Amino acid sequence: MSSDEQRAEQRATPAAGQDESRTDVPVTDDVTATEDATAPGTTDTVGSPDSVNGDAAEATADADGAGAKGADRGRKLFIGAAALAVAAVLVAGWFGVSWWIAGSGDDAAFASTREDVVRDGTTAVKAFTELDFNNPDQFFDNAINSSIGDPQQQMQDTRETGKKTMVDAKSQATTKVLDLAVDELDDRAGKARFLAAIQVTVKQGEQSSVKPLRLEVEMTRVDDSWKLSQIGPVPVIGGGQPAPAPPPPGQ
Repeated sequence: MSSDEQRAEQRATPAAGQDESRTDVPVTDDVTATEDATAPGTTDTVGSPDSVNGDAAEATADADGAGAKGADRGRKLFIGAAALAVAAVLVAGWFGVSWWIAGSGDDAAFASTREDVVRDGTTAVKAFTELDFNNPDQFFDNAINSSIGDPQQQMQDTRETGKKTMVDAKSQATTKVLDLAVDELDDRAGKARFLAAIQVTVKQGEQSSVKPLRLEVEMTRVDDSWKLSQIGPVPVIGGGQPAPAPPPPGQ
């Protein structure tokens, strides 16, 4: 073998040995799966921060929704309970008022009758104590129209002489009713009695005076109104109290 052939063989031998010493590593399925999982353009969602944040947000939203629904139900229950309470109060109030009206009907009617006596009694007292010599007929008309029985008859009998006396004395009188207390009232019998405290201002010419009077008045119902059937003064002393009864004869 020539020297050229030997050099050519030496150059070829290392190359052949190098090829023989190389060992191919087989590509397994696990490696392929790993490469696919980490391939560019893909994202591993398991255990990533974005995944954790998304799960937390969903949980918070669910909790908020549940809380809102619970609060809404609570408000509805509260409103319903309040409405029932108001209805119960109204119903109880209505039945209470109905019961009170039924139970106090007689008292209300009696009180109304008493008010009628006070109203008509006040008119009658003024009719018998107020006068003006400028219109004497008005005094007698008022007194006659507001009375029955003896008082009415007396006014009719003394009308003409009373008018003359009133005009000659130039008498005027105005009355202020200070108090009127009904102490007896028989609605069935149509009888009532009251005490009246009045103040009469009397003028005769240039002179005037104020006179306190206490009157005892009896009223009788005639149709739908009350008429004066008796009237008389109750003596008073300086303190405004009734005068004591006079002592029996011989004392």
